[in-house]
Amino acid sequence: MVDHHRILKTLFGKRLWSAFLNQEEMSDEILEKGLRQISLSGRIYKGCNGTIKAILKRKAQIVFLADDVDNKDYKAIITGLCKKYNINLVNVPQKLILSRAFGFIHPKAKGGDRVVSCGACAVIRYGSVESADIENFRAAYDPETKEHDQE
Repeated sequence: MVDHHRILKTLFGKRLWSAFLNQEEMSDEILEKGLRQISLSGRIYKGCNGTIKAILKRKAQIVFLADDVDNKDYKAIITGLCKKYNINLVNVPQKLILSRAFGFIHPKAKGGDRVVSCGACAVIRYGSVESADIENFRAAYDPETKEHDQE
């Protein structure tokens, strides 16, 4: 198996590669904090079935889909529906990121954590509460916010 991280690290050097990894961690952190705040004050459909319902009802503004979804058919369906209805689709590297954002990680009595996976989610409404986490999230992922900032 080819170790892509090692190859890229040798090509780009340690300093540039560590900056790239920090950027990747930063975007995951922005995603987690933003989705957590939106789920508290706004409306999010969680899970593959809920995401498909939100897309079909044309309520979804942004859809997040994990690359490691358990059922690959859901990935194909959600991707196709987002293209059909012209909804912004953002791929997330792991479903663990979405699970952490929604608090689906529960501690076990015997130690360790029980993780309820979340493969997809759809942002329906941002809510009325404005915070720095939500502003950072919208600046990074919402195309409408980027268009308004450029004007």
